Amino acid sequence: MTYVNEVEANPLDKEARIAANIKEGEFFYHWMLSTGIVHADNPVWVNPDFVEGWQMEITGIDVGTTAVKAMLLDADGAVLAEAEVEQPIDVPRPGWTEQHPDMWWRNTVLAVRKALQLADQGGNRIELAAIGLSGQMHSSVFLDSDGEVIRPALLWNDARTTPQRHHIIDALGLPGLHGTVGNLPLEGFTAPKLLWLKQNEPDNYARLRTLLLPKDYIRYRLSGDYATEPSDAAGTLLFDIRHRRWSQTMLQALEVDAGILPRVVESTEISGVVTTAAASELGIHGGIPIVGGGAD
Repeated sequence: MTYVNEVEANPLDKEARIAANIKEGEFFYHWMLSTGIVHADNPVWVNPDFVEGWQMEITGIDVGTTAVKAMLLDADGAVLAEAEVEQPIDVPRPGWTEQHPDMWWRNTVLAVRKALQLADQGGNRIELAAIGLSGQMHSSVFLDSDGEVIRPALLWNDARTTPQRHHIIDALGLPGLHGTVGNLPLEGFTAPKLLWLKQNEPDNYARLRTLLLPKDYIRYRLSGDYATEPSDAAGTLLFDIRHRRWSQTMLQALEVDAGILPRVVESTEISGVVTTAAASELGIHGGIPIVGGGAD
C-alpha cells in the first residue's frame, strides 16, 4: 500500500513520490502567493488578515503515549481549539510495552477533525497554514518495502532490551558513546530495540526497510515522506549530535544499514506537504507544509 495517491505506479518509486509531493506543494504555495497569504520574500510569514473573516491557523499534533493531541493556533500563537484522543498501551508480557502505529494515525485523524470542528463553531472560515509535529521519543516503528507496519512499535518504556543495551556498551565503550552520540544507552532507546528485532524476530528484521519514530510515522502518513529531525534522532543512539548526522561509527559497530534511516531536517525546516489522500481523511486541503517538529 502507498499513502500517496498522486503516485499510481510503483509505490517504491521514491523519485515519483517526491516529485508528486513537490508538485502539490508548489501549487499550494503559488495559490498562497496569489491570495496574499504569504509574501515571496518571506514565505514562512503568514498574513492573518488576507481575507476578512478567515483565520489562518497552525496545527500542532502531539503523538503521546496515552493520547494523541491536536491544537489549533492563530498567527499570533493564541490557542483557538484543542482536542485529544486517548489510547491504550499493550503489555504482551511483563516489562513489554507496545502500540500499533496505525492506531496513532486513526487517533490523529480523530483529534484533528475534532479540533477543527471546535474552532469552526465561531462561524469563521478556517485555513491551515502549516502543521507541526511532536511525539513520544525512542519508540520504534518498523516499516517494510511497501511502507506497511511490520509489527507493533516497541515503546520508550519497554524494558526487554537489557542484553542489547549491554552489547552496545561492549561494542562502543562509554567514552566512545559519549563522544559520538552523547547519550548512555538505556533500554528505552531506539538502537537496542532495533538489535532486539534482529536477534529475536529475524524474519521481521529481514523485511525492515525503514525505521521511524512516532511523530515521523505521522509525518509519513501525512506526506508520504520519510524524515526526522535532530531532537528525535538524538534519542535513537544512532545520531552524531556534534555533526548533526547519522553516526557512521555507530552504524558500523552495530551493523546497521544506513538505508533504513530517514533523512534529517531541522526542526523548523519544511519536510514535506500534506498529500491529497491524507487531506481527505483529515478534512483539510492538500499541500499544507509540514515542519520538522520536535521530540517530547
